[in-house]
Amino acid sequence: MHTNVSNHINHIALVLDASGSMNHFATSLIQVVDQQVQHLAQRSKEMDQETRVTAYTFNAGYQNLGIKCLFYDKDVLRLPSLRGLYVADGQTPLIDATMRALDDLSKTPELYGDHAFLTYVLTDGQENASRIYSASDLVARLQRLKDNWTVGCFVPDARGVHEAKSCGFLRENISVWDATSTKGVSEMGSVMRQTTDAYMTMRASGVRGSRSLFTLDTTGLSKSTLKRVEAQSQHLTKLTPGQFRLLPVTREQQIAPFVESHTMRPYVIGEAFYQLTKPVVIQASKQIAVYVKGEHTVYVGRDARQLLGLPDYEVKVSPISWRASRPT
Repeated sequence: MHTNVSNHINHIALVLDASGSMNHFATSLIQVVDQQVQHLAQRSKEMDQETRVTAYTFNAGYQNLGIKCLFYDKDVLRLPSLRGLYVADGQTPLIDATMRALDDLSKTPELYGDHAFLTYVLTDGQENASRIYSASDLVARLQRLKDNWTVGCFVPDARGVHEAKSCGFLRENISVWDATSTKGVSEMGSVMRQTTDAYMTMRASGVRGSRSLFTLDTTGLSKSTLKRVEAQSQHLTKLTPGQFRLLPVTREQQIAPFVESHTMRPYVIGEAFYQLTKPVVIQASKQIAVYVKGEHTVYVGRDARQLLGLPDYEVKVSPISWRASRPT
């Protein structure tokens, strides 16, 4: 059987907490999800990636063990509004709902294309109502996922992070949102849109899944991905030893005097790059350099963003264990 690997098919699932405490967020959440769907539809056409969406709500007030599938693997261009479908009441069977989503989507045929699965779980509290599965069941299930599966979780606080980790969610795939105001729902929606954009950009470069959904991680860059982007791109330059220098930073200081102390000449904007050490906003015009440790090479140019799965607009990222270069 021949598989058309250029046919990218994304299966995106939204597993939404609909417990009683989410009631005062209902209107905002509906708006955020509808906006996410509209954005996905636009990006799906722009990037020529088929996108199919599944949405669940979960609370102990629903029949069928508190989990309700609103629509299943439906073309993002044909999705209805969440208005009238989202009702908040009851408790929080988060583990059962996540397992249901994973089990349902695992039945999806992966024929004639490059299929990948992205699931977002959203809660404003902690698990307190699952009756079928335990945390250890979810841990085992998440550990068995194939490389084309990515599962992210939005939680309200540090306790939520701890519980999500104890259920098997990777720390880099957990994001904290402000569950004290409707503004927090809007900000969570922005993070979801930016993250999904980055995910789809990575998919275009050959990446099938992410173990660092909410952080910037170059450890997932394979040699095949580098070669593919390099061969296809007219805006990516590979620098080899002798064309750049790595300068050790021993104390915090501004980049201009730091570079001048090593080059003994005035600093020119754009000639040096710094390593990310904390969350930072990367503007659309910001130049990116990717240092590949194993090859001791640096990639620069407009399409360096593509290597990292960064969208072509302003985005906030958090670094994870990686080293950037400072070519001068």
